[in-house]
Amino acid sequence: MFRDVTSDSQLRGLQASLRIDRDRANTLGVTIEALRSALYSAFGERQVSTILHLGRQLPGHHGTGADAKQDESAFNNVYVRSGTGTLVPLSSFMTVERTVGPTSVNHVGQLQAVTVSFNLAPGVALGNATAKIEQYGRADRVA
Repeated sequence: MFRDVTSDSQLRGLQASLRIDRDRANTLGVTIEALRSALYSAFGERQVSTILHLGRQLPGHHGTGADAKQDESAFNNVYVRSGTGTLVPLSSFMTVERTVGPTSVNHVGQLQAVTVSFNLAPGVALGNATAKIEQYGRADRVA
């Protein structure tokens, strides 16, 4: 029914997903908020001071260098403070899973969008093709 099907979906990028064993984290006394704060401190940028220079106030920022963010081995150096005050390594309750993800995400307004293009096989009516696409769409929502 369909020929020369293409889309603008670009699922060829490498991405890393953090898999958190929430039960293990809870057993170790680590909250999700403590984890979020530790990850932001390790890989985000925080204003940690204000520097006075020639009558001006300049923000002092703390951040991690780009070379420390190249691969998931950086997570081996991050510890989270538990509810009891002990430092817990991320590796004791979190793993990194490498998967394929989008290199870009198209949008229509605020919604993610993918454009699919196709030709019809000889003798196939556009109405029949449209009905088939709608059937695929309904099956995807049910699955």
